[in-house]
Amino acid sequence: MNTLSAYGLKRSYLDLIDEAVIFVDEFGKITFQNSASQRHFGDVIGRIFETLFGSDDICVDDNGGIWSVLSHHDNNEQGEVKILKKAKEGLS
Repeated sequence: MNTLSAYGLKRSYLDLIDEAVIFVDEFGKITFQNSASQRHFGDVIGRIFETLFGSDDICVDDNGGIWSVLSHHDNNEQGEVKILKKAKEGLS
């Protein structure tokens, strides 16, 4: 399987999940986002992750939604994968 078709397959799987998935390069720039990320945050490709979401493990969106941010550094790639999961409504 060539790299382009592997990328397309990976993107297809990432578009099936509800969590927002964002790839960030070694400079902090967003290089990929799945469809859940686009739905919740709009097109953020090319923007700086920390500028949009801060550097904490929790961020708040424009509608007051609370998101936990999980980071994973892939040793085979430069940069990080950020998974943003929205907190369930009604938690206190």
